[in-house]
Amino acid sequence: MITTSNYILDNRPKAREILSRIRLQHLLGSPRIQRGRLFILYLILRVLMRLPRISAVAGVFNERWHNKKQPRRTAAATRIARGSKACAA
Repeated sequence: MITTSNYILDNRPKAREILSRIRLQHLLGSPRIQRGRLFILYLILRVLMRLPRISAVAGVFNERWHNKKQPRRTAAATRIARGSKACAA
């Protein structure tokens, strides 16, 4: 999370330094985490640290991990909400 925050803030040297301290064997060896997701995020961050900052990617990270908006409704949730209003009327 600290690495993504630094990427969003365009502090890539600090993000690179933090990412370099992460040991992949420790990340994948933990029994409590979603290894696949963290491995993919790790790989994406490794690639991004070699490129100039991409505002669209920083925006996606910001939306995903830092904006405290209500979650978007799925089509199923919308149908359920409409159905419950119809039943209440």
